[in-house]
Amino acid sequence: MKRRLILLRHAKSDWTTGARSDHERPLNRRGRRDAPRIGQALRERGWVPDLAISSDALRTRQTFAGLGIDCGLRLARSLYGGDLHDIRTLAAVADDDVGTLLVVGHNPGWEEAVETLAGHSERMTTCNAALFEGSGPTWQAAMASRWDLIEVLRPRKPRS
Repeated sequence: MKRRLILLRHAKSDWTTGARSDHERPLNRRGRRDAPRIGQALRERGWVPDLAISSDALRTRQTFAGLGIDCGLRLARSLYGGDLHDIRTLAAVADDDVGTLLVVGHNPGWEEAVETLAGHSERMTTCNAALFEGSGPTWQAAMASRWDLIEVLRPRKPRS
């Protein structure tokens, strides 16, 4: 079965809010503008996820909400500071009927994950979405297989 994986780095956050912790930092104005752009670009390409898994940080939850995509959302504390191992672990338990999975998280883990899956370096600035295609009868099998990087969406040029 064909599988699609979207790795989305959270949108730009606000360092000036006086949030009590890094985990509680909200999006800034640019972040609130960029998330809907990426959501629109995903819809235009037919890459609407069936399920999203997100870090439980405020900025990742706000990024997901800003996409304007209607799908199930699971929050995972392990994605706050997570990496490809965490992505694989969480994706492996996704239901088999999920064709497109969105995972929202943070750098440096996201840039490293994209590089490993793509086989080359790819810069993942805020609100960048790396679109991968793979295959497998289950998500566990797919995550252990080869993935092809199809495109990286960037909010300033979502129609690349």
